[in-house]
Formats: sequence, C-alpha cells, structure tokens
Amino acid sequence: VILLLNRTVMSGSDSGIAVVEDEAPDTPLPKKRRTYKKPYEVNEILDMTMDENSEDYYLMTWVGYKDQTWEPFSHLDRCPEKLDVFREKLRTHPDFKESRDALQDKLATFASKINALRINEPAITVVNEVDLTTPCEKFTYIRNAAFPTNREPVSLSCDCKGGACGARCPCATYDDNVFAYKAGGILKTNRNVPIYECSENCSCDVNTCPNRVVQRGRTVKFELFKTHDGRGWGMRTKEKIQKHQFVVEYVGEVITTEQAEKRGRLYDARGRTYLFDMDFFVEDFTIDAKPYGNEARFINHACRPNLFTRCVWWDTIDTSLQHVALFARRDIEAGEELSFNYSNSSLSRETAVLTPKGDENVEESDNVEIPAVPGKQTFRCRCTAKCKKSLFK
Repeated sequence: VILLLNRTVMSGSDSGIAVVEDEAPDTPLPKKRRTYKKPYEVNEILDMTMDENSEDYYLMTWVGYKDQTWEPFSHLDRCPEKLDVFREKLRTHPDFKESRDALQDKLATFASKINALRINEPAITVVNEVDLTTPCEKFTYIRNAAFPTNREPVSLSCDCKGGACGARCPCATYDDNVFAYKAGGILKTNRNVPIYECSENCSCDVNTCPNRVVQRGRTVKFELFKTHDGRGWGMRTKEKIQKHQFVVEYVGEVITTEQAEKRGRLYDARGRTYLFDMDFFVEDFTIDAKPYGNEARFINHACRPNLFTRCVWWDTIDTSLQHVALFARRDIEAGEELSFNYSNSSLSRETAVLTPKGDENVEESDNVEIPAVPGKQTFRCRCTAKCKKSLFK
C-alpha cells in the first residue's frame, strides 16, 4: 500500500486543559511538523491515540525505514486495508483486552455525564464499535443555551380561550407570522420564517400547548457513536423521525461576533467548526458549542443533510438572540446518522434555506449552490451523499 500523501514526523505534542476565556479560547495550536515530500509505503499500524483536540493519531512503521511516526487519520486514506487489520486487532487481540474493558467504563461514565441534566428527555446511549477512543470530555454539557444575562425581558403573552392556543394566538402570529405547527408538533413548512412560541407569561400549559414545541425539548432517542471514516463522533436516531418533526436544539455559549472571529481563527486552524451565527435579523451574536454544548455539537456535516434549521423565540423577543432548532428535512429511518449543512451555518433570511423559491414542500434542490462563506478556510468534506468535496468553499 502506497501512502500518496506527505509523511510527517511529530516533533512533540501539546498538553493542557481547554481554556474558555476570550483571549485563549482553545488549547495551543499543534506544534510544527517536519514534512517529507516523497510518498512512502505503510508497513504496519501499531497503535493509536487521541490528542487534546480529539483528533485521532496512528503510530505507523514504513517499508524500508526504522522510523515510527504518528499520523492523523487524513494520512490513511490510501491504505484502508492496513487500517482494517489494525482495527480488528483492537477488537480481538489479547494485548488490547485491558483497554477494551476500560473503554466500556469510560463510555458509561460519559453517557452518565450527558444524561444527568435530562428533563423528560430520552437517555442518550454511547457506543464505539470502531476503536478504543472516547468522546472529547473537554466541554461542559448544558441543556439550555447560555445567553447573555442582560437580555430584553419577554414582552409576548397570550390569554387564549381555555388555554388552547390556535391560529389566532397573538404569540404565534406576532409580527404578521402564522401558526408554525400542525398537530403533533410537526412544522407546517420549511420556509425560512421566524417561529414565535408561547412564553412563561402566557396562560397556556407548557406541557399541552401546541405552540410550545422546541422549548419542551428533545423527544427523539439518540445514540452517540464513533464513525469509521474519520469524521470523529456522530449522532444517529434510534427511532423513525417524521418529516418536519423537531429533533434537537443547537445549544452552546452565546458570544459576540467579535469573540467568534477570534475563536473561529483557532478552530479553522484545526479544521473544526463549532460556531453558528445567530444572524436572522441582525448579526450580533454567535453560538459556540465547543466549551459549552449539548448533544447537537456531535451532529456531523453533510452536503445533503437530513436536518435543517429554524430560528425560534419564546423567552425574549430580542431580534439578535434566538434559539436554533433542528428539524427533519425528510422522513428519517431508525439507525440513520443525523446531519446538517455546516456551510450553511447561518440563519439569515437570505441564505438559511436551500430550497427553490416558492415551493414549501420540495426538498433541497440538487442544483442549488451553497454560497461561499467569506473568511472561512476550506476543509475536505467526508460525507458521501452527493458530496461537494469541501466545506466553506
């Protein structure tokens, strides 16, 4: 097997705890690697590890050389057979039995951590059938978005007859909008319009009001799993999801756009993204799911995703601060991985919907071009369904 990529030798590895402060929102950048421009033939994969940024590295030997080097997954694209042999060794060889046993304890501990804050939401299971790594633990799990404390107080309220909010509910129809949901909490349309749910000032019941869908939380059973193709960890559904059903809210630390630009430069340098611009009306804030987040931070990118985003308000009508809800673009079968389009991680009225204008029932067009994202570094895309081959092109 010939590795047709540059061979790299790690000159060292960083250590330390992820920092949340604006001045240093992440661990230091990886140390510079020495690069050899000739192709090399992989002899054997001996071991693997995960660095402080949750990137997998593999210890490799080379035909004709005594060197053992640590290589990222992206350098193994040309030798899938070697990788399969190594992964089988991880699963079966006695040398790794202690590590396999320890993995199950670590996965159980991580599952307990992310399930501890559940309120009437299904538990999330965590599995790794690929290797011996665990999800990154250098983040704080939160159930609700960490909004700034100086938000504008809620001013919407309703007193609908009998507490049964409907088509004329003043909350749902605020700003000339229409009632967003059908029976069972299914979104009526995937058009890019704001959704206003009832608030704590309303007389309706939070558990029964048809205009309180996103704020009641996730109802779908999730499973966090390790992907086999270098995309890290992903999230899949354990049950069928109906088209336009609410799936999960994208939760994180809400920071200013200036703070997001600083953090984004560090994230871009590692080929990772956690930032989601809250720019439906104005561009003042961004959600950063790296230091704080929920299960949605593990949902991977796809050029043809099965989820789409909508902006939802209920605890404030501040136009710069909204909740970001993920809905099903189509029927999703049990066992399918969940995905949304990272290149479209913007909520503005002009760019958030990749659906032909005027047709609220049509799915995302195969011919719609994803707009370039200014200032974003291009990364290789690893999704498979009609892939555009790169992110933030």
